[in-house]
Order: sequence, then C-alpha cells, then structure tokens
Amino acid sequence: MTLGDLLVDAERQSSLLLQEAEKLLRDLDIIADDELAQLLARRQEIVDWFQNFDVRLYDCMDGSPDAHAAVAKFRICQKETMERVLEIDAMTVALAKGRLASIGDALAACAKEAKVLSAYGETVGGTRRHRLDSVL
Repeated sequence: MTLGDLLVDAERQSSLLLQEAEKLLRDLDIIADDELAQLLARRQEIVDWFQNFDVRLYDCMDGSPDAHAAVAKFRICQKETMERVLEIDAMTVALAKGRLASIGDALAACAKEAKVLSAYGETVGGTRRHRLDSVL
C-alpha cells in the first residue's frame, strides 16, 4: 500500500468515526439496543484500525519531504476530527445522563404515587378509604 492510499484510507476512517458519533448523538433517544451494539462495534473497529495506523504509516514512509508534509497535513486534519468526535461524545454522554436522571425522577414519582395509593384500602361505594379512617 502506498502512503497516499494509506492516508486516503485514514481520512475515510476518520470521517466514518465522526459520522458514527453524530449518528449516536442524533439517534440516542430512538436507537434500539441491537443497533446501538452494532454502532459501538463499528466504532471499535475504527479505533482498532487507528491503533495499527502508525505501524503501517512508517512502513509506507520513504523519508521524502513530500511524504512528511502529507503526513503532517493529515495529522492536523485527524486532530481536528478527533476533537470533534470527543466533543460530540461528550454531548452524547451529557444527554444520556440527563435522560437517565429524568427516568430516575419519573420512577421516584411513580414509587411515591404507589405508596400513596397503597395507603388507601379497598374502595367503598366507588370511593377509596384511607386505612386510618377504619381505625378512627
């Protein structure tokens, strides 16, 4: 593989990672569990690809100034893309935490309502009577 081909492939992988991060943020409220698992698996494959990138890059380097300039240009673009991915991921995590907190609040309200309803005994004449009414 030539250096040019490797850098084109790396740009494509960076773009895919950014697209996956954007998709997760956009679809967080509606994504199904299996689709989320697939999305995270695809993201992990991209991360694995980048972990081996430097080894392949140095195998393709010929030491020319043009090669170094192309790699430097790619590194700048890669840094900007990864910063954007991290920014989107941070927003996704914050949104997920907010959703989790609202779900927790809703569950707490349901539990409180259930306690209030359980304080009332059987219905008498279509109305509920509080258990304390029968004691008094």
